[in-house]
Amino acid sequence: MKKQFTARILFTLFTSFLLLTACQNSIVTPTSQSSTSSSTPEKDTATPIPTEDEPTPTPLTLFFVTNTTEQSSQVTTISDFLSDFSNSNGYIYQNSFSQAEITPQTSDIVVFLENATTKFDSTLIKSGVTYVVYTLDNNSLPPEIFQIKQNPAQQVFLAGYISALIAPDWRMGGILPNQTISNTSLEQIFKNGAHYLCGRCTPIYAPVVVFPVTGAVESSNNVLEVYSELETDRINVLFIPNEFLTDQLFATLRENQRIIISDFPPTQENDQLADIYVYQDHVSPLNEILLDINNSEKNVLSTKLSIQDVTQKLSVGKQNFIQQVIINLENGFLSPYTITEN
Repeated sequence: MKKQFTARILFTLFTSFLLLTACQNSIVTPTSQSSTSSSTPEKDTATPIPTEDEPTPTPLTLFFVTNTTEQSSQVTTISDFLSDFSNSNGYIYQNSFSQAEITPQTSDIVVFLENATTKFDSTLIKSGVTYVVYTLDNNSLPPEIFQIKQNPAQQVFLAGYISALIAPDWRMGGILPNQTISNTSLEQIFKNGAHYLCGRCTPIYAPVVVFPVTGAVESSNNVLEVYSELETDRINVLFIPNEFLTDQLFATLRENQRIIISDFPPTQENDQLADIYVYQDHVSPLNEILLDINNSEKNVLSTKLSIQDVTQKLSVGKQNFIQQVIINLENGFLSPYTITEN
């Protein structure tokens, strides 16, 4: 009995020892977290150094040298385009009548329009200035100059061709500037265009003369007198550049029910001044150059011939004939300076 009691005591002590040991192992001793102190950067209290206001850059200038005081179709068209372009792109637009009187600065642009008497002077070129020159001949210009070749001879030839194409009984005439291109008068070039279509262009009804009949003028002062001479041959179609189409002559032509062909691109303001417009597109090549003036790889472009039939005088077949003549002229297959019967 005593042994049993002793065994129970030992068992109780052993069990208590095990429980005590287990409790001690299950107690988690909290560890102190190390606090990291975050340092706040000191505020920069340095006083900024005052700076002077930067000067506003001077706007660049776009010059248009026309070499004439007359508002021809070319001058008006190019001038209107350059004025709009300058306003849209921050240029100062300046119109001038002489290359010698302008003083372009670096990065300025000069657009120069050659005419029959005035050519571009390469000795007046200034470094850093961009030049765009409308030329009349195959001028040899420095490679850094943009060149737009005009083709007035092709334009006049085409006007003669269209006049013959639509004139009843071949009765057509032209009033042209008293000028020559490549030693050929504009009157003769106009006749060449008509003769390319109809040869001698002899009418059936009197008065019987060889058409076309033409007259040369220096200005619009005597244009009515020249027209009166042409009217004695009872013309039905008249080609006349817009600078010679005065209000009085226009009224007379409309009163006589004559078909008018002129040389300027139609706008909303002038699209009733002629029945057919035969003109050179001066704006498209210039716009192409100005839009990419620093990266353009082409420095020689050409104006393109265009027509607009406002009063529907041209059938589809006639328009096809005209387009073929334009292609032949622009590709050099047809010369405006020689008479070649089609």
